[in-house]
Amino acid sequence: MNLGEMFKMLQENKKLKFEAIHPKYKDKFEFSVVNGFLKFKRWSPMGELIDDPNFNCINGNIQMDYDWQLVRQPVPWQEAIQAWLDGKEIEICECAGCGENTRCERCKAKRKQNIFTYGDASCQLSDICYMQFETAKWYINE
Repeated sequence: MNLGEMFKMLQENKKLKFEAIHPKYKDKFEFSVVNGFLKFKRWSPMGELIDDPNFNCINGNIQMDYDWQLVRQPVPWQEAIQAWLDGKEIEICECAGCGENTRCERCKAKRKQNIFTYGDASCQLSDICYMQFETAKWYINE
């Protein structure tokens, strides 16, 4: 998305975070809102922070045609389950020990079956294992 669309979305939802990669130099840029202020960060391709986030200024230029991408923010599992109960779609990455079709030994040892299955007729049902509450990343699709 372009810069104007990104700023409009940040104005409407201050919890969002966006990033873009410089097409030539591969610097990474990030915009977010912190305590009501627009914050800008820039990293080198090696991951070093270039601009000091404590200053409210941008050192350099931002091209108008950068492709800004929404950065998905993980939420606590409790918030994700509440969102699911409220009718929203959620995503859960696998726990650290489980694979796509297998459960880790810790999950098997704690309980022979999964806690519950989520989904509906329009999506494939998935089981949630114990370790996902401790190690998985939970997302709300908005």
